[in-house]
Amino acid sequence: MVSSASPLATPIIMGLHKFNTPKRQLRIIQAFGGAEVTAGALVMLPTEGFPNVGSVGRLIPNMEARLVGDDGNDVPQSENSAGELWLRGPNVMKGYLNNEAATREAITPDGWLKTGDIATRDSKGFFRIVDRKKELIKYKGFQVPPAELEGVLLKHPEVADSGVIGVIIDRLELPRGYITLKKPTTDAAA
Repeated sequence: MVSSASPLATPIIMGLHKFNTPKRQLRIIQAFGGAEVTAGALVMLPTEGFPNVGSVGRLIPNMEARLVGDDGNDVPQSENSAGELWLRGPNVMKGYLNNEAATREAITPDGWLKTGDIATRDSKGFFRIVDRKKELIKYKGFQVPPAELEGVLLKHPEVADSGVIGVIIDRLELPRGYITLKKPTTDAAA
């Protein structure tokens, strides 16, 4: 099974692996792409999926990637250092049709596509998408990724799904989480 939309949370992937039997082995791999890179940029081989749960894979041939911080400099390659994923290669678009302003915002003069996705890269070259740049919640100088908080909520055994958004309260942006229970209740006290 290949997922290439929003990153699958680790608890979901691990939950799907519970359906494996000796005769049927479900393998879940993730990939990364988009219209601006004519479908794909990062992919995981089927044999790489389970040991690298949560990764969207490694670069496909002829692609280059950078992780860029808010200061415009590359972040150190580390599982703990996140930056905006920039891509360059022969399959990256030249620009948006009849929209020079959007093209200048998305593509650097030397051809790097700014994806708007926040990612990390480990020592083996596997990338993990941790959030979207525009979705980060800015709280007292910290950038809080909603996807990370959603992953924490999903670890609770009674939570089926979660979503986190930023809300303004007393001029502060704060995260607000929403959950769907596995066993919904009508009890008002719950």
